[in-house]
Amino acid sequence: MKPLYSISKKLLMSNYKRLSSPCKITFAITYACTFLCKTCNIGRNYLANPKKIKDGELSYEEIGNIFKNSKSSWLQLTGGEPFIRDVYQILKSITEYNDELYVVHTTTNGFDTKNIVEQVKKILTLKIPRFAVSISLDGYEEAHNEIRGIKDSFNKCLTTFRELQKLENKHFNVFISYTSSPYNMGKIESFIQNLGKNYGIDPKYIHMNLYHTSNHYFKNSDQQKTVEYNKSVINEIRNYRKLKKGNDWKVSFFESRYSKFVEKFVETGKSPLPCKALNSSCFMDPYGNIFPCLVWAKPLGNIREFNYDFKRFWQDPNVVRMQEDAEALRCPNCWTPCEAYQTIAGNMAKSLIKL
Repeated sequence: MKPLYSISKKLLMSNYKRLSSPCKITFAITYACTFLCKTCNIGRNYLANPKKIKDGELSYEEIGNIFKNSKSSWLQLTGGEPFIRDVYQILKSITEYNDELYVVHTTTNGFDTKNIVEQVKKILTLKIPRFAVSISLDGYEEAHNEIRGIKDSFNKCLTTFRELQKLENKHFNVFISYTSSPYNMGKIESFIQNLGKNYGIDPKYIHMNLYHTSNHYFKNSDQQKTVEYNKSVINEIRNYRKLKKGNDWKVSFFESRYSKFVEKFVETGKSPLPCKALNSSCFMDPYGNIFPCLVWAKPLGNIREFNYDFKRFWQDPNVVRMQEDAEALRCPNCWTPCEAYQTIAGNMAKSLIKL
């Protein structure tokens, strides 16, 4: 089955029924990270005990076996810092078995330019139909360095961005991912303007999302959003939409729906659409533990226990019950891009008429 046809068919069917296996898997390939971000504790946990964090990560062979059985069409790689591992080897293991993979997106802190660029060059030889890298950049120079806790990370990010831009083609794109949080509130407009004025970066390359809390992923559940933050972030997203320019129509469609639904999420604290976690997507950590999503700390089992067979895991009665809870929003509720985009695709009619 051709990859584009496969993903289109799966997302269409997710509007009407639960899929027989996940179309999209968000996969944290490592919790290793050397950053000290204010919005996340993954790096602090790693630096406190790096050996413990690295022990037990899924091997390349195990990853290949997982995706041989799952045949997922959409893969979101995250971390930690994904490029601490060999992302090329991971994707090579996956593509050797999975001929239905259409889109792969990975995040990076952008710090290790040489390693990231070398790996991306190798990944491009795998001829994945749609491959994208998002570099996390949360403010202009001083603000970003302070939020990320690493000196000179802003300049490293921009160097990586420029180098990856040279590799862009119809199959590969690079973006800047700006996470709006209490630590950079009110700065999105000046951020976009300064990047344009001083570095010639078109707003089309910038994607904005909201910071979230999660006990099992970000490990930042001690952080609380305030009423003031909620009021401010609505203003922020409106400013962003005024300055943002479009990408190709597929990216623009999902991003516009995501950003317009943000206001409803912030105002109500509820996902604006019935969630598609465990209908068409799920989250897997570096050790094979599976959760409905990266926000809901509800462990559903380990893929090793299911002999790496996602279809077998997917039909487990407990997983089916949890999917019903997710769709009814009996969950923490969120609106992260990692969960929102497939939810938009799986609620297409509502996505079009509810705005």
